[in-house]
Amino acid sequence: MSFEGFTRFLCDPVNFAFVPETIEPDEDELKYPLSHYYINSSHNTYLTGHQLKGPSSSEMYRQVLLTGCRCVELDCWDGDDGLPLIYHGHTLVSKIGFRQVVEIIKKSAFLTSDLPVILSIENHCSLQQQAKMAQMFKTVLGDLLVGNFLFEADFSDSPRLPSPLQLRNKILIKNKKMIVDPPQPLPVLERGTVQRGETQITLHRKQSKNSYESSTVDEVEDDDLDEFLDDEENEDDENEEINRTEKDDSPKASKRTGKAGTGNIKQQDSLCSDHSGDQNKPSTSKQLNETKIDDEALYAQLAQNAMRNQQPRKNNTGIQIAPELSDIVIYMQATKFKGFPPVDGIQSPRMTDDQPNSASLSFSSRARTPSNLLNTPTPPRRQRSSTALSQELTADYMASSRPNATATCYQVTSLNENAAKKLMKRHPAKCISYTRDHLIRTYPSAKHYDSSNFNPINCWAHGMQMVALNFQTPDVIMAVNQAMFEQSGNCGFQLKPRCLWDESHLLYNKFLPLSKDIAGHSALLLNLTIISGQHVYPNTHYASLYIEVEVIGIPNDCVREKSKVVQRNSVNPIWNHTTQLRIACVDLAFLRIAVCDSGQNGKVVAHRVVPVQCIRPGFRHLPLRTPTNLPIDNAMIFLRTRFEQEEHIYLHDDDSNAYCNLEHTLAYRTDMTPGLSPTPILKKQIFVLRITGAFADETAITVHSESGSTVKTVMQQALLNAGKNADQVEEYVLIEEAIPSQSGEDPIDQRVLPLNEPIMDAVACWNGSMRRFVLRKKGSDPSSRAWITSIIKSGTTSSTSVAPSPLTNIKSASSTQLHGRSLDSEAIGEHLEVTEGKWLNPRARSMGDTFLVCVHNVSEDQPYAILRASINSTASDIIRQVFVKARRPNIDETEYVLVEETSDDSKAPSTGPMSNKYNSNNRTVSRVLSSNENVWKAQSRWKSMGRFVLENRKDTVHATLEKGRRVTAESSSTCSSSSRKISLSSVRSIGLPRRISRFGKSLTMDAGHK
Repeated sequence: MSFEGFTRFLCDPVNFAFVPETIEPDEDELKYPLSHYYINSSHNTYLTGHQLKGPSSSEMYRQVLLTGCRCVELDCWDGDDGLPLIYHGHTLVSKIGFRQVVEIIKKSAFLTSDLPVILSIENHCSLQQQAKMAQMFKTVLGDLLVGNFLFEADFSDSPRLPSPLQLRNKILIKNKKMIVDPPQPLPVLERGTVQRGETQITLHRKQSKNSYESSTVDEVEDDDLDEFLDDEENEDDENEEINRTEKDDSPKASKRTGKAGTGNIKQQDSLCSDHSGDQNKPSTSKQLNETKIDDEALYAQLAQNAMRNQQPRKNNTGIQIAPELSDIVIYMQATKFKGFPPVDGIQSPRMTDDQPNSASLSFSSRARTPSNLLNTPTPPRRQRSSTALSQELTADYMASSRPNATATCYQVTSLNENAAKKLMKRHPAKCISYTRDHLIRTYPSAKHYDSSNFNPINCWAHGMQMVALNFQTPDVIMAVNQAMFEQSGNCGFQLKPRCLWDESHLLYNKFLPLSKDIAGHSALLLNLTIISGQHVYPNTHYASLYIEVEVIGIPNDCVREKSKVVQRNSVNPIWNHTTQLRIACVDLAFLRIAVCDSGQNGKVVAHRVVPVQCIRPGFRHLPLRTPTNLPIDNAMIFLRTRFEQEEHIYLHDDDSNAYCNLEHTLAYRTDMTPGLSPTPILKKQIFVLRITGAFADETAITVHSESGSTVKTVMQQALLNAGKNADQVEEYVLIEEAIPSQSGEDPIDQRVLPLNEPIMDAVACWNGSMRRFVLRKKGSDPSSRAWITSIIKSGTTSSTSVAPSPLTNIKSASSTQLHGRSLDSEAIGEHLEVTEGKWLNPRARSMGDTFLVCVHNVSEDQPYAILRASINSTASDIIRQVFVKARRPNIDETEYVLVEETSDDSKAPSTGPMSNKYNSNNRTVSRVLSSNENVWKAQSRWKSMGRFVLENRKDTVHATLEKGRRVTAESSSTCSSSSRKISLSSVRSIGLPRRISRFGKSLTMDAGHK
């Protein structure tokens, strides 16, 4: 290929780092319920600019729908001519006709995508004009409008939301829905169930309606959510208050009872048009919590409230809904957020499910009844006639043929930005659980009156599906929103990360986006090099530019850094900026590369935002866009990307249970283009260590270490994680010690680690034994110095004795089959025992379904490899994993064997606390593991120290057979006296390799005295 051809190849759009124009929606990912998707949503779609002033335009609906938006908003108000209008109420914006907007929506809805469109109605119209709205919807939209329940699941006992694929070319109406209830009999209250009766009366008062009035109220306001969260936070105090007040007979009780019937009317926020005026009805629970009355007065108050609730409801509790409009609200029934239903297995940081507040009781009671209404118990003494029973059976039969129209899965909650933040902060786990089956829409708060946007990442991370943004403001947030939906072909629906809804995912019910613990899971490493740029500043050639690299994602992933400034060159600046970005939540991470002008205070002249999981590795070009996210001709960034996958090796049970290794999905690896094989992702071993001693209570600190990390590096990270940034490493020592048993009879075994020693050299000698690292501060008193000196002196011998054994070089040789038999029993038939001055370690413990194993003698440049393997792994499986860790996947693992070395110290006397490890009289017994032998079982049988060594099969087998026979012959001809055991030094002096003893059963050899 010529240089010109190579240049064209690199600059061809097919080879760009991200090519959203070629992405097509995957139908296999569009078959889940609507609650499993992020939905591209717009806030106040009709506005062209400012929220309080400026023009409104019906053309905005066309532009927004053409960008792929699938949820648009219509603020509907009464028109003077009897026809509804769309505008921002109580502001100076202009008004547009309702019918004109509906006609534009019909023409533009499915030009970009054929997936469903949601019309979010903010309804301020009278009943008459609501009926006209419904008529216009039916007349203009026709068959595109969803006016009935369409699917079999809607008629079942456990309905669910339909999928985007099922609703292709359909338009849904999101509005409050009217529910008509039959009058309910007065419930019978027992004195022993006062609190339960109060809750039922509250529910009955809120939900029983005898007129054509909405059963729901407008979207939640900030004050409403504050009250809900405050009630949860102070629940215990309120319960104690009730217990105290029930026993209080003071005269103040009657005064407070008289004041309890008055409610506060919350005012509407005129800037946030997603919720209309709504009067808060007096809360019976709050009255009783603040009132000091006895049981008799409480019972009388509840009964009186129940009688009052049987009277016809007045029309001042909320806006009324016309039946014509209510009938076309099917799958998107707007409701007010009243709390979380009980969820098994999810515990909130601030409130557990077994202690729900009054709001959650209200919500869960509705969720348990198919009709979404209160089930009033029948008085026990009232007998039902046969006619009544017949009517109930007939009603049950008719109900089975009707859709479950009031199922909670069809309810959509709207929260403004501030309310959503409070909810995510207080109840992250419950919020994620709730959004698996329910839809939540969020919108900007009142502070965004200038039509700016808020960051949607946290809302997405907690499962909220419809994050409504101001599309008229093309800022960085809108670029992030566009990048989110570009990865699914700009169809308007993006499947949420599987950890939010897939029960088989490792992080299901464990993913907490705002928690720092998310950094403990294995992450994706993006190695990025910004090489150069081409025509990055339109119409300017001599600007001084630098690059700003930023990751926009969950809080733990966010990072920003700058490159050097290239002076007076905006045509082809060369930066060569290299960085490594660690990303824990890849699905919600976006890479932003911005070109900034240093001469204009860092003004952004071009940028690009792309989803991390869609970046293709290698040397690529990335087209740039303007700050308003419009394409720029010939403006590109030349970069190189390479992905690495962290693989955590957990040395402790607690860490392996709390964290997990994740396989992050990248788009280029799922490309099924014929003839193309994806570039493999290299794995990087990260060892998760726990260090105690930094705190007085011996709380452990988790530290991530690489194979080459020194003790000093680990100590620096431990001090940083402990918040002791001002302390110097030289003021501390890191001690390796054995974990004492419960009996406390074990001798003290400690060693001070040198600062420049690789930390994993110490771990490699554990072989699963229970040891730990302790960080101690050096004291100025003589006793402290003497204690450290004694440990250093006692560990001198150990530090020299634990040096790795001589390495056996990996050679390419043909495989010699063992045929499942021990060659030593057939070839030599005698038993050889050799002694070695090396200490070995006890067996490892299994951690759930995995265990920790260390394999020595991997290669010349890698003396050992530490693995966490399955307890079902065979010797061949372990060898294969070793070569994967060593990044030598092309080696045939059948050419190598795994040798087990164990210590037989039954005859060796114990002379001191370190004798179990460093006694030179310990015997070493070795054998070769068969390829299908279970390594975990072999390691579990160790009664003393042991280890596994990797060796070449051909060299081991042939050399042992040949030299074993020669040594046996020489020994038989020269020895005339009694046999003796040969030490390892004696064997080496006669040229006998130490691998002679590594076959199946233990071997022996007799030799005469020289």
